[in-house]
Amino acid sequence: MKVLIIGENSFLGNNVKQYLEKSNEYDVDIVDSHEGWKKVSFSKYRVIINVSAIVHRFNEIDESLYYEVNRDLALDLANKAKKSGVNQFIQISTMGVFGIELGEEHEKFGYHPGTPYERSKYEADIKLEELRTSQFHICIVRPPMIYGKTNKGNFPKLEKFAVKSPIFPKYRNLRDFIYVENLCDFLKFSIDNDLNENTYPRDSHRISTYEMVQKIASCKQKKIVLTRIFNPFIRMIYKSNHTLRSVFGDNYCTMPVCSKNWKCPYEFSTALEKIYNED
Repeated sequence: MKVLIIGENSFLGNNVKQYLEKSNEYDVDIVDSHEGWKKVSFSKYRVIINVSAIVHRFNEIDESLYYEVNRDLALDLANKAKKSGVNQFIQISTMGVFGIELGEEHEKFGYHPGTPYERSKYEADIKLEELRTSQFHICIVRPPMIYGKTNKGNFPKLEKFAVKSPIFPKYRNLRDFIYVENLCDFLKFSIDNDLNENTYPRDSHRISTYEMVQKIASCKQKKIVLTRIFNPFIRMIYKSNHTLRSVFGDNYCTMPVCSKNWKCPYEFSTALEKIYNED
C-alpha cells in the first residue's frame, strides 16, 4: 500500500515513516509541506497523512501563518487528494481544539479553541469534515501532548526539570499523554481499518505530571525528591497562571478513542524505559 506523508524532517513525520516501514505492507514516501507536495502526483497513493503544523510559537511569528499552514494547507492537500482519487486522508489535529485548559474534554462541552494554533486546527477540522464522504475517508486525529525521543515540544522541558532539579511538587493531577510510537501505531490502525471519523488516541492510563517527572528522573538515574510543601501555593494561583495550569492542571479526554477497538501497545513506564534505553 502506498502512503504519502506531508511533513518531511518533522518529529512525527519521521517517526510515522519509520514505524510503517517496519511492515512490508507499506511503501512510504515523505515530502516537505512547502513546495514538495505540489510536485508529487497524489493519484498513486492510497493514503495521505498530513503531519505538518505550526504549533505554539507565541510572539515569534505572525498569527496569519498559523492559518496558512494549519488550515489552508490542510484543505489544499485534502482537496488535491480527493480530486486525485486517494482513498483516505489523515489529518493530525490536536486535543486542544476543545479549548479547555483545565479538566475534562468532551464534545458535549463544545469547542472553544483559544490560541491561534488551536483555532486554526479547529477551522481546518470543520472544513475537512465537509469533504468527508463514503468514498473519500477523512480521519481527523486529535492527540494530547506527544512524548518521545528528540521531540521538541513540552516533553523536553519536563525532562530538563527532572534531570536538573533536586525537588518537584507532588501535586496530584490527571493528564493525558501519548507516546509517539503509540500514536504511530494508532495511525497504522487507522489505515488498516480505513477510519472515516474524528479520533482521540492517547495512552491507556492518565497520569500526574509528578509521576512523569519521577519516572524520567529514574530512567536518567537522577534522584529527585517529591514534596507537597508547594501544594498550597500551587492551589492558590495556578488557575490564574498559564504556566502552572499547563503543568499542574487536569487535562484529559473522555471521548472514545475511535469506533474500533484499538489497543495501546506501550504503557507509560515501558515507553519511557524504551526512550532512554535507546540512548
